[in-house]
Amino acid sequence: SLCDVSTIMDGNNYTKCGGLILNRWEKDELLQREPAVGGWIRKFVGADEFLNAKDRWCLWMIDAKPDDIEAMPLVKKRVEEVKADRLLSDKKETREKASLIPHLFPEIRQPREGQFLLIPRVTSERRLYAPIGYMDASVITSNQVLMIPEAGLFEFGVLSSGLHMDWLRTVGGRLKSDYRYSGSLVY
Repeated sequence: SLCDVSTIMDGNNYTKCGGLILNRWEKDELLQREPAVGGWIRKFVGADEFLNAKDRWCLWMIDAKPDDIEAMPLVKKRVEEVKADRLLSDKKETREKASLIPHLFPEIRQPREGQFLLIPRVTSERRLYAPIGYMDASVITSNQVLMIPEAGLFEFGVLSSGLHMDWLRTVGGRLKSDYRYSGSLVY
């Protein structure tokens, strides 16, 4: 149901994952030099990518085995960069994840199948409506967006309404003067 806060989820936390994030050039070069990585490269979308039609990708190695990573030197180097970056963190949990899951995002909330409705956490105060859109589960999200798995046209219609925007303007937070969408307050 629309009012059920448990239906809205944060995007995936990708803190200290610089080596797993790719721009177009990095993606193309990696695919050219290590074609077997193709199954692990996914479109990566946060608020900036969604709102401004920017292209980014990530290495999504949720089912990768250590031998798979070892077989690809460039991928292994990227995973080692993530591990080294996490080991320098002030947070104990981040340092622990450096050795346990250096090839994964630290907090994964990604739906495995179906579609989800994507809502950027922050959007301009100049917009008449908060931009939202459907994404396939193959698109990996950042923690700069919220997701509503299996949202239908009813949810889309309500979230696209003027009444919902009035609600967002009234109870939503602000980042400078821009609207900050909250799953618990606004949704």
